[in-house]
Amino acid sequence: LPATDSSEQSPLHSLYIQPSFFTPTQTSKILALAKQHAELTNCWTTKDDERHSTYATVDFPIEESVELSEYLADIGFQDKMFGEMAELYGLDSSDLSFLDFFCVQYQAKEDDDDGNDDVMDQLEPHRDGSLLSFTILLTPPNEFEGGGTSFDALRDVTLPDHNVLHQGGVIRPQNAGDAVLHSGKLLHGADVVTFGHRVVLVGFVDVGLWCTRNDFLPIATKEWGRCDVMSYRYKRQSAITTQKKQSGWILNNSRWLPPPSGARGRSYIKGYVPAFSSVIKRADKEFQRMKKLQVEYWLLQNILLPEEERGGADDYEDDTLNEDEQREREEVLRQLGIDINDITIL
Repeated sequence: LPATDSSEQSPLHSLYIQPSFFTPTQTSKILALAKQHAELTNCWTTKDDERHSTYATVDFPIEESVELSEYLADIGFQDKMFGEMAELYGLDSSDLSFLDFFCVQYQAKEDDDDGNDDVMDQLEPHRDGSLLSFTILLTPPNEFEGGGTSFDALRDVTLPDHNVLHQGGVIRPQNAGDAVLHSGKLLHGADVVTFGHRVVLVGFVDVGLWCTRNDFLPIATKEWGRCDVMSYRYKRQSAITTQKKQSGWILNNSRWLPPPSGARGRSYIKGYVPAFSSVIKRADKEFQRMKKLQVEYWLLQNILLPEEERGGADDYEDDTLNEDEQREREEVLRQLGIDINDITIL
């Protein structure tokens, strides 16, 4: 992984619990408006796999509820949240913008009287599409059991007499209206709700590209992906083998690679070949977990540019084509017989 001059601990390694981000009155009002919208639209009866295709959630975008959007604007929610996040993570409020903002309901399976498979009681570990994220609890904790945001990096951390951090690295705010702020690139999930309903506001907050090293996230995702490939390779080896007590391959490459001087090495394979110890080691779940955490630490330590190297939105040069460049591209496509309307920009 590329090294940088970052020596001090990055603020992105920290997560924060903000007690009473909303007042009790504000929290009750927001929850009531959310329930009202959900009842009118039935949006909490099915998972939204269009907006969140990989990790579908039972939710609705805040912008779809006019009443809730207007109320949040009236109480100055965005300015307050962006101000808090900017101060905690060493940024400016103008560097922040919403990638997504939605309201989620988690419901214990035993409370699902209709047998709806789309009821959601938990969410698998994942990383958000944004650099920063937050969750604000709306439901009073005495109305549900379980739930909370689990962080893999906190899995083995124990704090005696701590009322917020629970076993398995689960953060459970003590009161409705409390907020949890963290980097979206921390591996996290939603712990299972075992009783009742738990409603939360969730926000994915983008950080301006002028504040970050934009080539570092692709490197991190590649390294995380390599771990997944390691698991797949060993799983495939285990499935292919005809041996009952060992994992390996049944292969034969002697047709293309004769053994040198009759010797057998790792390049020459004929018959059963057990899985190499290095393959087994890399496929181990705890080995992979530590590798992924190392990459996570590196990314959070280095992705933010030092303050003195940051510009602003006006200084940032993106790759948007100007009019002349646009016409030139259209002419090249025309000569190739390609309709520009048939092209999808990813």
